[in-house]
Amino acid sequence: MKMKNLLQELYDRIADSDFLEHVKCMNPSYSFRKIYRDDLTGYPNSRDLRRSIKKLSKKKQSVAIYTIDATGLKFLNDNHGYKAGNELISMALDTSEQVASKYGGKTYREYGDDFVVLIHGIDEVLAGTIPNEIEQLCKPYRCEHIPMNFPLRLHIGHAFSSDGKNLFELLDISREETNKKRKEFYETHPALDGRNRNKHTSVLVKSQ
Repeated sequence: MKMKNLLQELYDRIADSDFLEHVKCMNPSYSFRKIYRDDLTGYPNSRDLRRSIKKLSKKKQSVAIYTIDATGLKFLNDNHGYKAGNELISMALDTSEQVASKYGGKTYREYGDDFVVLIHGIDEVLAGTIPNEIEQLCKPYRCEHIPMNFPLRLHIGHAFSSDGKNLFELLDISREETNKKRKEFYETHPALDGRNRNKHTSVLVKSQ
């Protein structure tokens, strides 16, 4: 096993035990953030996401997984600077977390503009309404460095399990739905696709 994997396993075991709390008591300034927290935002990172999914997989309870992509991060970074891009990331995380925390869930930043929300212990009908709830919170959101006519939109896919099984497969299913929504949006608004070499960067669409 590679050293990286061995270290990850060690971190997981430490975090799952009482050892970490003992370390904190002996040294209150000790911080475990860098292992399980995103450097830019302070939100849980991909390591913490994997750890949470493994924990939830051991419990027989319902789990809803939401994968979220924010519109045009590369476009904003390239044309309006990284402050605008960072504001987009913060907006996506803050609106997602506002809804997630309402239902006892948690928001993670995997990387870039890819985010995940995990909520357990809810029924399938309620789980299906949460994407719209997040999107509605996003609509009136305004950011200092993002142009007023830039569409602050999140593409949200979700999947649900009644017993918490096969959650990594569920994550992939949710991602497929998110990718489909993102592709459909950029086909309609190619100017906002930072990967499109033929884009017209002066063109923005009105917020919807």
